[in-house]
Amino acid sequence: AVGFDVGSEPLPAFFAAHGVDVVATDRIPDGVGTFDVVWSSSVVAHLGSPERGLDFVLESCRLLKPGGVAVHTLELELTNQPETRDYGHCAVHRLEDLAALEVRLAEVGCTATFNFGISMDTFEDRWISLALHPDHGPRLPDPDGVHLKLVVGESVSTSFGILIRRL
Repeated sequence: AVGFDVGSEPLPAFFAAHGVDVVATDRIPDGVGTFDVVWSSSVVAHLGSPERGLDFVLESCRLLKPGGVAVHTLELELTNQPETRDYGHCAVHRLEDLAALEVRLAEVGCTATFNFGISMDTFEDRWISLALHPDHGPRLPDPDGVHLKLVVGESVSTSFGILIRRL
């Protein structure tokens, strides 16, 4: 398995504890080989532009063995925006961006699974945190630090997972 920008996340240790060889890196090195699993968590939104984030997803697919799986999370726009929002520190992708990504993935021999079942049924689903990252503006009170949806600039976003399989 190969994970990108894993920092202190528990997945490398979890995989290793289950006998999986893990490479953890901050970039896609040439000649690193191919893998059964590729993953990143929140990397796509923080690569400098919306386009660079989606290009990273496509580039990571070249590291997959046939039948291999990639999982990436990104910030998904929950409001109707005319264009993909790029806030410098965070890109917030739209459903239209994911539809275009699905076409591009097919061109490199991959399929994607998106679950757009984003609910607004419960109080927790409707809670939109106004707390900002401390490096990017004033931090508002967030008593438990938990949120499903977050205001980023003019966007309301949620973390969204993409499951990709190489054919």
